[in-house]
Amino acid sequence: MSMPSQNEKLRLSEEKARSWLTSIDPSDLDDLESVVDSIVDSDLRDSSDTESGEEHALGTRSINQPTKLTTNHLSDSDEEQYNDISQLKLSNELNGLEQIVSRLAPPSFGNVSMNNCSNVVLGNIIKLKINVKNDKDEESTCAEEREENTGVEQPVIVNRTKKPVYRPACLIIPRARWLAMEPLNDYNPIDVPVDLVIISHTATTSSTKQAENIGIIRDIQTFHIETRGWDDIGYNFLIGCDGNVYEGRGWGVEGAHTFKYNNLSIGISFIGCFIQKLPSPRALEACKNLLKLGVEEGHLTTNFKLLGHRQCMSTQSPGNTLYDEIKTWEHFQDLPQVDMEPDAK
Repeated sequence: MSMPSQNEKLRLSEEKARSWLTSIDPSDLDDLESVVDSIVDSDLRDSSDTESGEEHALGTRSINQPTKLTTNHLSDSDEEQYNDISQLKLSNELNGLEQIVSRLAPPSFGNVSMNNCSNVVLGNIIKLKINVKNDKDEESTCAEEREENTGVEQPVIVNRTKKPVYRPACLIIPRARWLAMEPLNDYNPIDVPVDLVIISHTATTSSTKQAENIGIIRDIQTFHIETRGWDDIGYNFLIGCDGNVYEGRGWGVEGAHTFKYNNLSIGISFIGCFIQKLPSPRALEACKNLLKLGVEEGHLTTNFKLLGHRQCMSTQSPGNTLYDEIKTWEHFQDLPQVDMEPDAK
């Protein structure tokens, strides 16, 4: 048994609709929504009768590739193609159906309501021609409205960066870091704050590397203890060309750097020989920062006096070039130099 063609199905559906419309009076309908429901139910029952694999003329179809349908509204041989239901030539009965449907309240589907829409499809059979609002745009719009209503500027999120690690202006390397030997005897304390600072040089090699400076300092300590017969390294502090300050005997104790001045002063010695050259800029800055720290912590008086080693003893220390440099520093005391003995170093 052959199945009826699509045109035949449309003709039969039209006859059913015409027969049904002539049998009712729209003014007698109590529930107009039931009219649409009955039409939808009838259409679904008809579409379920088709064989598997055959699509109903008004059934599911691809939205991107709409199927062109035909109808024999005038005659079976007079077929016209259309893509939109609005292109159908409605009979008087179908016009009546359109008037009934137009009197219904706008249909709603969840949060979506439609009014004065055309080409509406829900699911796989109804098109919706509506404006879609992006959630991000709506969120941005709401934020702008809140700002206008409150008059308060919304906070701006700023990318936070890590705080820089604090590094003191004067970094003092303690004795334990350069593996100092313990002093043979306890230090003698001196009165603080001290009023005098004496600058010297070690008359050794110099280095811009911490490891090499540590080796130099350990050799100096060994020389002072084993050859000079002192209890420890003679200087209170040493300055390396690596820009570090190395703790010798430290603040507030008597050193062994300048005869007759040891119990009255703090001795600071630059690691190297600076007769013809200057210490590195980092070393010079480190020494200045150490002097500032001494004043701030109460180890030195605010108006302390700065002297070169040669102003107190017959020696070339701290070297001609370095001596000329410290003469330009604040707190330098311009005193006559002690006459240097022929064998003095």
